Amino acid sequence: MNFSTLKPITLIIIAFFATGILSGCVLLELGMEAEASIGAAEVASAESILGAEGAAVLERSLIAGEGGTLTIASTEGINTLLEKVTVRETAGGVPRLFSEGKSAPFGEVYTKSGRIRLLEGSGRFISINEDIFSVRDGQVNVMMSPKSFSRVVGHVRQGQMIVKLAEENGWYQIRLVENAQVSIGWVDALAMMPVLLASDHGRWSYFGKNGPYASGSKKRNYSVFVNPVPPGNELAILMIDQDGNSLSVLANAVADKYRKDGRSSTLGLVNPSIGNIPEFNDFFNGTQNIYQKMNLSKYVKYMLIGKVNYAYRKGVEAEGTIICNATMTLHVISTSTGSLYRSLPIPAAIGNGVTEEQAQDQANQRLYNRFVENSNF
Repeated sequence: MNFSTLKPITLIIIAFFATGILSGCVLLELGMEAEASIGAAEVASAESILGAEGAAVLERSLIAGEGGTLTIASTEGINTLLEKVTVRETAGGVPRLFSEGKSAPFGEVYTKSGRIRLLEGSGRFISINEDIFSVRDGQVNVMMSPKSFSRVVGHVRQGQMIVKLAEENGWYQIRLVENAQVSIGWVDALAMMPVLLASDHGRWSYFGKNGPYASGSKKRNYSVFVNPVPPGNELAILMIDQDGNSLSVLANAVADKYRKDGRSSTLGLVNPSIGNIPEFNDFFNGTQNIYQKMNLSKYVKYMLIGKVNYAYRKGVEAEGTIICNATMTLHVISTSTGSLYRSLPIPAAIGNGVTEEQAQDQANQRLYNRFVENSNF
């Protein structure tokens, strides 16, 4: 790290977390030109979290500012840090940072000023020159484009931190680092909360686990997920997988089964893209507020929603085959009350094939057969 541009006799504190990433402190008195260095203990501590290459990246990314404050200035340095660090709200609702595998926090977050205060050692501040966000709750899909019906390209989990790059129509373009891979995608803005803000400090109305919502922003408009159909049907069918993708073949088979039983059914009332928003579980389990806003009772008496999870593994008995294990949770929601009317027990099904697609098709067929045996409500 070259500090040749600093004024003579400037005191700089280079802090490395005590739990791994910026640990202890080394006081350097600089002359006209000086090179920053850290001791063997600090190197070993940083390397235990980031590895030798990661520790070197972080060191050369640090830039000293006024009052000895340090800034992690480069994209490479920020990526290196975020991959190994998570954020959690501790007692009193204070966000704190934890390094991988450590139970004690190393830093306390000052969201509006975009700074981290080290909890041990020097207690100095470290700033980051990009806007850092995390998931408000659970897990959020990362989409290829800023649209709810776009293809899912990844996931962001609660506690995992990402860089916000841009904003468009209620979506954030993000940079995500995972398994040493950097990827770009889009996430639902309402699902995210700010961790460290380098810019736009004034546009947030409040901070915390129940937020944020931008000042003056509108709450979710659930009616955009409704595709009006002729009223009078008893059932509307929606089937999606764990990534929010529509399972249209399975949904058609389920609708045909009920029609043969004399129960009028329709498809397409609710856009499958609803599976990509954080509130999908509330919709799936029945929440009166959401159903009232969607006004689904105008069209059908019940929503039948199937959520299917697929897991794949290599075949054991036949080499070169793939086994798909499919589990389905099926909920019947009363649209008039917005509450869970019945949960239908559907046993798991297994399919196999040469490709994942073939294995999934066979699993779906067997899953449907189990549904037929348990479809009454």
